[in-house]
Amino acid sequence: MKLKYALYILLFSGIIGLSSCNWFDKEDDLTETQDLNKFIFEVMKEQSWYYWYDMVPELEPLDYADSYQYLEELKYQELDGWSYLTTIEEYNAHYVYAVYYGHGFAYKFDESGKMRISFVYANSPIAQLGVQRGWEIIAVNATSVPDIVSQNLLATIFGPSQAGYTNHIKIVNLQQDTLEFDVQKTEVSQNTVLYKNVYEYAGGKTGYLVFKSFIEPSIAELKTAFTYFQSENINNLVLDLRYNGGGLMSVANYLASAIGGANVTNKVFVKFSHNNTKTGNDFQNLFSTPDVPLNINKLVVIATSSTASASEAVINGLMPFMEVKVVGGNTHGKPVGMYSFEHGNYKLVPICFKLTNSQDYGDYFDGLPADALRADDLSKDWGNKEEASLKEALYYIENGFFSNQLPVKSNPNLPKMPLKGLKAEIGAI
Repeated sequence: MKLKYALYILLFSGIIGLSSCNWFDKEDDLTETQDLNKFIFEVMKEQSWYYWYDMVPELEPLDYADSYQYLEELKYQELDGWSYLTTIEEYNAHYVYAVYYGHGFAYKFDESGKMRISFVYANSPIAQLGVQRGWEIIAVNATSVPDIVSQNLLATIFGPSQAGYTNHIKIVNLQQDTLEFDVQKTEVSQNTVLYKNVYEYAGGKTGYLVFKSFIEPSIAELKTAFTYFQSENINNLVLDLRYNGGGLMSVANYLASAIGGANVTNKVFVKFSHNNTKTGNDFQNLFSTPDVPLNINKLVVIATSSTASASEAVINGLMPFMEVKVVGGNTHGKPVGMYSFEHGNYKLVPICFKLTNSQDYGDYFDGLPADALRADDLSKDWGNKEEASLKEALYYIENGFFSNQLPVKSNPNLPKMPLKGLKAEIGAI
């Protein structure tokens, strides 16, 4: 059985993706699932594109009736929480067209165990009802949040990702009014700049940018935001990546290059290192010449354990060239990236390389550490200067040092949105 492939550059997912279109000469006596399983094994083990190819177990492809489960069992369990399989349609919907089917919001449990809206996409069904970050969900389809958690219903309570599916939600807004409404799922457009603002202080102006994902439409949104910051003559930036799970490296380069400005142009942004069978594919990604340079003095990044992949590459890539501080929490810890491989209607997206900065640092599987641990204050909407992480970031920019507030660590035992693979990168329902 021969693996054919055509290699083309698609600066993609985890960090960067040389996306590889690959396919088998299908054997007539194989089912579609068996054929897909053999393709997965061939790419990861026999052709050794998988970064940890030597850790892939010898599992018979024909013994598995579920290709998604087969991939899960092939992955290097100790480190790989990211490789995934999806359809080409779902992949393109997110990365190219920035759409998915859902209600258009994400939730997160605060430190007291309340389920709160963490962000809302601007043109989504739930945004049209006036719902904002910080609102508390108290029941879904007449099932209270405590019962949802105790009965392990988080993965199913909001139903399938299909147009027309309706949920009845009971919610409390920031004014403590209790509201109830039915909301349908529909095709949601993902705006990746969730919020932008400029704050003035004695030493100048600070821009604030909440950025959600690195996908193709993001560059136009970022250019608009940077043009606004340029017109306001900002000299510092708070970059809020607290929910940014990564995406296209071309967008990461665009963002980092604009932040670094002339000081970083044509210098090494990220180095890509493959396993010992693919060293010929190693290369360096240079900062580009920005069309809207910011040339800022101080950069403070707001992060959480959801700040991953391309987000971490931006932080790590800029650190050798400028002062970068991290507020909030330690990042996720994904110093690796993927290529995508096509087979029939599917895309296999396995970890294929490791990422380091210009100083060869990339061993942050435990996350990039926060300089000041602060809460993700879900009780406040975007831009509220009393929100714990933003307040600390602005304090540092104005004073040059952090406040004497005691560190606040998040509770790792709180329930989380049960999302994996591509859905985890979308990060919303």
